[in-house]
Amino acid sequence: MRRAMDVYPGNMKSGWGNPGEPDRLNAIRGLDDAQVGALIQRLENSHTLEHLIYREAELDEVWRFVEAALREAARQGGSGELGEVLTALREAVEKVHDLVGDDDDAIAAAQELRRSIFLVRKYGNLINR
Repeated sequence: MRRAMDVYPGNMKSGWGNPGEPDRLNAIRGLDDAQVGALIQRLENSHTLEHLIYREAELDEVWRFVEAALREAARQGGSGELGEVLTALREAVEKVHDLVGDDDDAIAAAQELRRSIFLVRKYGNLINR
């Protein structure tokens, strides 16, 4: 499995230009429809080992947002619907990460993330608080 630390921080994209550009590591600033949609587009356009390393690092950041939201929901005593949704989203992100990192299959990863984007659309405002 590749490690995110193998990615050079100097390649971090500041957010300018095409958000679907696969040739750089793109900053993930939250879990909204635009961020996840751009990540799906980058996954669909990732064809090299370097691209896959960048996507894996970006997915690490997505996972961190979901994990932080899960911790916050638990801290506030919320183990209901939001907790279930966040757990499902975390599992989906882990599966997408494995498709990229273990299977080198960015297309299957994009399809899997696309199936889960409805969770971000429905609950993104709660996740990004």
